[in-house]
Amino acid sequence: MADEAYERRLLLRQIAEARKAAKLTRTVVAARMGTSEAAVARLEAAAVDPKASTIERFAAAVGKRIHWELVDAND
Repeated sequence: MADEAYERRLLLRQIAEARKAAKLTRTVVAARMGTSEAAVARLEAAAVDPKASTIERFAAAVGKRIHWELVDAND
């Protein structure tokens, strides 16, 4: 489980970097997501354990999409 949590935090960090690269403010991203700037800040800080749909909305708000893949648990 620790590996999965690390991967989620890494993904959130990558989305945050994509936001910065696109020169989007947290306020703009929040408006696109239909949430608050504080909620976006919590996502970027990995201070929450978001649902998959929230991560997808976050990515879409910065012009990205998530590619989900099912892999064997032993990999």
